[in-house]
Amino acid sequence: MTTAAKDESLLDIGRLCSVCQRVDFLPFTCPHCSTSFCIDHRLDFNEHNCRVSKVTKPSLKPTSNVTSASLFPDLDRIRKQAEAEYKQKQTLASTTNHAALEKLKAFISYHKSKSKPFFRIKKDTPASRLVELSKLKNQAIGDPRIPASERVYILCQYVPDESKFGDAHLTEQKAIFVSKSWPVGRLLDSAADLLKIRNDNNRTTESIKKLTIFRHRRRDEAGAEEYVYVPANGRVVREVCDGDVVYIVRGAQV
Repeated sequence: MTTAAKDESLLDIGRLCSVCQRVDFLPFTCPHCSTSFCIDHRLDFNEHNCRVSKVTKPSLKPTSNVTSASLFPDLDRIRKQAEAEYKQKQTLASTTNHAALEKLKAFISYHKSKSKPFFRIKKDTPASRLVELSKLKNQAIGDPRIPASERVYILCQYVPDESKFGDAHLTEQKAIFVSKSWPVGRLLDSAADLLKIRNDNNRTTESIKKLTIFRHRRRDEAGAEEYVYVPANGRVVREVCDGDVVYIVRGAQV
């Protein structure tokens, strides 16, 4: 091979530095204009004035009037507004529940004065509770598709408007069973259907028309109030037990 041929083959492998014209086999080559620089002139590579990139570099001018305020809403204001609405709903719910509780107490007082059989005081012993629960299970009605292992047996008592406190058909206690996996709202729907009472909870916001649930406080529960509010958004497994007496109160005026 001639000397000229060897020189050409070396040039094929390396590149001439655009500053010193020296062949470098590991050059710094601009991907846009293909200008090469040796290792000694790599700073020139970083600072070189590329003619191609200037032509192809995209414009950075804004294409719209989008602002950060439109992309990022005032989360603090939204959070405060949501908290205020929640507190307002909680206050209204508390007032409604208190009115319904007073109505329940008036209903119990009315029937105790009439000496109705199911309001008479019974013996409360472990043996008597087992007997009562056995009777409850034998009498209970409910959705037959609920597995026996999932059933919770309760006594349901409807509390109607004050003018109907003495209506025997409306105020008869009924033994029912529900599923422990249900939300309390579904318990209410099922109980209203079995007791044949109107349930408008999903169709109205008027407290006077809504149904509220309470249960009798169990003997092993702490608390001074005799009746416990059962939230509709709770779960049966956490709110209700076998043998509980559950009261469904037609909404009271607040």
